[in-house]
Amino acid sequence: MMPVTMVSDVARGVIYALCAMIVLSAADAAQGADGGGEAGAPHTEDALVLSPQQTLRLAEQLLVENRLDSAEDVLISLKQSQSPSIDHIQVDFLLGLLHMARGELIEARDTFRAVLAERPDLSRVRLELARSLFLLEDDRPAAHHFRLVLGDEPQQPVQENIERFLNVIQERRSFWLNASFGLVPDSNVNAATTDDTVQLFGFLPADLSDDARRTSGVGLRSGVALNWLPKLSSKWRGDVRSSINFTDYERALFDDLIIGGDIGLRRLNDKGYVSVVANYARRWFGNASFYSSYGGRIFATRRVTPRLNLSGYISAAYFDYDVNEAREGPVVSASLNVFRAFTSSQYGGARMTVTREFARDADFRSTDYALQLSYIRDFPRGLTLEATPFAAYRPFDAESVLFSETRTDWRYGASVSVTKRDWSVFGWAPVISYGYTRNISTINVFDFTRHQGELRFTRVF
Repeated sequence: MMPVTMVSDVARGVIYALCAMIVLSAADAAQGADGGGEAGAPHTEDALVLSPQQTLRLAEQLLVENRLDSAEDVLISLKQSQSPSIDHIQVDFLLGLLHMARGELIEARDTFRAVLAERPDLSRVRLELARSLFLLEDDRPAAHHFRLVLGDEPQQPVQENIERFLNVIQERRSFWLNASFGLVPDSNVNAATTDDTVQLFGFLPADLSDDARRTSGVGLRSGVALNWLPKLSSKWRGDVRSSINFTDYERALFDDLIIGGDIGLRRLNDKGYVSVVANYARRWFGNASFYSSYGGRIFATRRVTPRLNLSGYISAAYFDYDVNEAREGPVVSASLNVFRAFTSSQYGGARMTVTREFARDADFRSTDYALQLSYIRDFPRGLTLEATPFAAYRPFDAESVLFSETRTDWRYGASVSVTKRDWSVFGWAPVISYGYTRNISTINVFDFTRHQGELRFTRVF
């Protein structure tokens, strides 16, 4: 004989489902009725029928009571209804919670992502998406969404829980791989002037070859970057990075290949980490060796408040140029980056960088002062917009021997990119971007304008 409690549960579940079907049938019938007469008016007994809002609350209560099958019956009935009085966003969110309760983490993740594609401002949905990603150990996007939730300044217990999640992510994350590829139409692949001639030594005109003048083209760009953080102790990690980026243009003369790698140590703390690494890089341009560099970098990041993060680095490297030995020498750089979450769907930051080149010859020595701002916002329809304006000032130390003038550059521009968050091709997300750069120089051969588009696909493994 079936236990009385089990009979009660089954009966209650059937009643819940019948109530949901009755209210939905009534709502659909009312919508389909002719709105101008008595025929559309409800009968007196309809007052006993649950409203869509009451049915949603019923589904929530069933989830709280862990009556998952009954909750699913109610939610599926709500989802299948075409009544405009039903909050389908809330229905999908509750279905996501149902998947979480059953341990169906992939289904829960996909459901929450679909909801955020339509309503990126819903902080509670973003929090549950972050939690599902965390449980799937998909740590980079999980940390990203946790930090965005802090932008809505949740209550203190929620903030403390998010901090704990972020600390666990930092402690357990050990390896990731980024990959991207795409098409790059470029109006100025060699960042060169449009002038036909240049004045040498201040008085001698010289014609510029076609290769030394602005050249447009379409390239195929690809890149891979990996980071491995082997665990050495509870607070210490190894820090190993490597990357390769290659842009292949129609003319091999402008092909660009850069490889690099870091190796060092990372010290974790409750609010961030400090990393000390040695690094090496090599670049080929036009299928010829351009330079190699080796040096080191100290990088640190810290969560100052739940919404504010500071990071920065100091680096020093020696650049050995194969083409222009006069430019060889140490390069020292320092950068400070400020990141702030404004809400759970928009954030931004500022990066200030100073770079000093101690070239062998005085006329190649310079100091570059750069400022870059960024603003990122998630919009409905699964769209994310990122805008990044920048400006820089670069004075050189001495008069150029070749041009008989001291060079000073002013550089400014911006890039804009759009990502379709709810689109993917075998896990690859599409990004469309456009960049504009204007360099104004006291020496006209270094004066240029550049327009660059890109359609790329990216993926994090």
